[in-house]
Amino acid sequence: MPTLDSEHLREYATVIPTLAQEHGVCVVTGGGSPSREFIDSELSGRTKSNLKLGIGVTRLNARFLVAATGDDAVLTPSKDYEAAGRALRCGDIVVMGGIAPDQITDAVSALLAEYINAGFLICATNVPWSESVALRRVKEKALPFRAGRMSSGFLRD
Repeated sequence: MPTLDSEHLREYATVIPTLAQEHGVCVVTGGGSPSREFIDSELSGRTKSNLKLGIGVTRLNARFLVAATGDDAVLTPSKDYEAAGRALRCGDIVVMGGIAPDQITDAVSALLAEYINAGFLICATNVPWSESVALRRVKEKALPFRAGRMSSGFLRD
């Protein structure tokens, strides 16, 4: 069953509007361990249906973040890069979850940053992490933005 980390959600919801005062902001939410549990469920194995459930968890987290962030964020999380780009051009804070089966949300973040021609990419998480496919892509392709990983506490400071 998905769980909500209210403390991290509040931290991000406080920091994001502050960042948006000076920058266009897009946020891609992951699904954490609940998403991985649905994806790897022993009931049916790693099926396309399970992968869609995992994406659903990321989108549910996006909705929680939209609600916590307030009026500056898009009302409905974007489901593709084009919708995210349109919302960003309108001055909204963009929030979205996963997009496609077998694509981790770190990759969604990197591809979104590339799509919108971002100046930098920040991967903020409370999940232990080793260098992801998304950040390797940044280095391999020499994409035009800086990428790093940090906590919401770092963002706040």
